[in-house]
Amino acid sequence: MQNEEGQNMDLYIPRKCSATNRLITSKDHASVQLNVGHLDDRGVYTGTFTTFALCGFIRAQGDADSALDRLWQKKKVEARQDRVRQCSPSYIVDRLSSSLDIRFAFGHAFDLIF
Repeated sequence: MQNEEGQNMDLYIPRKCSATNRLITSKDHASVQLNVGHLDDRGVYTGTFTTFALCGFIRAQGDADSALDRLWQKKKVEARQDRVRQCSPSYIVDRLSSSLDIRFAFGHAFDLIF
């Protein structure tokens, strides 16, 4: 619940399992929340991360590692599609000022994609 200023007034905000979309209750003491850091092309941490929450049910079944792998692969594909969209020639041309050489921008964009 939010008050008139937009501040959150709830004492407990439940999470949802990233793998099953089940509600993680306050009594689920086997649940975990993991932050997976993002790396650049050189393998250096960029300061950003993706958060995954796994409920105790998934962990008890022994499916936590495969669920986390599946979630991370899906996240990588989404990030790659966003990166390709941002590096596409039409995206760059839309954001180029008239003083830049468009041929250089196209060459740079294709280097990033391939």
